[in-house]
Amino acid sequence: MVFCGILTDKHARKSAFNVYLLFLMFPDFLYSFLCFMTCLMCALKGEYWSPSMCRWQAVYLVYANAATAWLNALTTREIYLLLLNSNQRRRYFPPTIRKVCQQSAVVYLYGLFISLWILVDGPWGLHDVGALYGFVCLPVQFPAGANAFWYLLFIPIFMGIPILYVLWIVYDIYAKKLLPPTGKRRELTIYFFRITFIFIFFWIPTVLV
Repeated sequence: MVFCGILTDKHARKSAFNVYLLFLMFPDFLYSFLCFMTCLMCALKGEYWSPSMCRWQAVYLVYANAATAWLNALTTREIYLLLLNSNQRRRYFPPTIRKVCQQSAVVYLYGLFISLWILVDGPWGLHDVGALYGFVCLPVQFPAGANAFWYLLFIPIFMGIPILYVLWIVYDIYAKKLLPPTGKRRELTIYFFRITFIFIFFWIPTVLV
């Protein structure tokens, strides 16, 4: 409903932050819809559908989560620049709609790139796929020799870097007291901080587990 409301409202679409919201919503919608379809098919069959379905689920989960993580980092950065410029009495120029679209397209392609690694099998495969507890298929480490790749490369470029970046920005905003006491900028910042909090609250435990 929010997505359609912004998309169909000419005035709402003029805001760069609203356009960021549109691009943030799409990976989450895709994630939820495809998970629902996968779970429904498996429930009707009474077991996990097939090994190929397992690999496909891992692909769309990695894509959606990577895209969401990096888009959260981009949006949080813009909020940070807004507050920093405001604190230093400088005018803030939000990104153009074209720039937001370009940034989001790059993030989508990046998420697709790292998710398609999962389809690479054999000696060139970087990780395996497994149905964890028979519930959901995700990339898993190979039995031996994968720890360095997993912790030093895959986790950072998947969600580690954007999560740490967002945490640093939140800390810096509070440490430098950049949040204005009143006004629209405070409301906008708190609104996006709520989205950021949900992102951090859900995904840090997920990555750790």
